[in-house]
Amino acid sequence: MIQSEKLKEHARRLRLYNIANRMDSILHHAQEEKPTYSEFLSLVLGTEVEMKEKKARVDDALHA
Repeated sequence: MIQSEKLKEHARRLRLYNIANRMDSILHHAQEEKPTYSEFLSLVLGTEVEMKEKKARVDDALHA
């Protein structure tokens, strides 16, 4: 199993589906931009938070 597939599987097992779905673009961005470890972690976790907050807003609007 290649590294990106392994990372996607870990993210899925942790129910971090947005990270799993965007893993290739996250890794590509990291290769291009060369962020520090903390910047990379912030990017990865921020991706998940942003998508979950967006989904929550949509769900709230639908149920309002």
